[in-house]
Amino acid sequence: MTMKNCKSFWLSHFTCLSLIAAIFISSSMVVLAAPGTSLAGEIVFSGGDTTGVESAVTLDGQPVLTGRTFFGSGVISTPETRSVTVNLGKLGRVTLSPKSILSLTLSENSIGGELTAGQMQVFNKAGVAVNIKTSDNLITNNAEQAGDFSIDVRSGTTVSTFEKGEIFLENGQPVAAAKLTDNQKKALWIIVPIVAAVIIIAIVVRDDNNNRVSPTR
Repeated sequence: MTMKNCKSFWLSHFTCLSLIAAIFISSSMVVLAAPGTSLAGEIVFSGGDTTGVESAVTLDGQPVLTGRTFFGSGVISTPETRSVTVNLGKLGRVTLSPKSILSLTLSENSIGGELTAGQMQVFNKAGVAVNIKTSDNLITNNAEQAGDFSIDVRSGTTVSTFEKGEIFLENGQPVAAAKLTDNQKKALWIIVPIVAAVIIIAIVVRDDNNNRVSPTR
């Protein structure tokens, strides 16, 4: 084979392989972007020691590092000292408290899964349906509204509270509005007296000004 023919041979093979790779990449991008396919999220840790096996966050039973991409579906487990947030882009985000186990499933405009241990917080954007199973209940939302609600199964019975949006429990159990935290209560104890004092001062000043106005003749 001459040098010219050799170069032509390798050039044609390289071109062919490049075309195959381009077609594969394009097909993969189309599949990932197609409606109804699984979506991806990012797993982010917070708190706790990272040196021991018992402190590891796992995805499908395997330890993962913070920043790990979550593809479509999987079981996330948190240790005693660490919480995890899964950022879901246009869907919202999900946060797991320590000692929680969640089988999470993502699809177009939908967050689904099953919480078998611990506690989770769901932040869904408007237009995203949420469907979370527990051992004794099924929690859904009003998908038209952005939501912020928690699901807690630590007591063995599902307890759900909401900050924003509208959620429903399958067994008819009432959903309570989220209680104020200790810090929020302390803030109210400070803000309410100040607001009351400002109102009282405004009323006193107004009455004083009215009394100083000369009577018309």
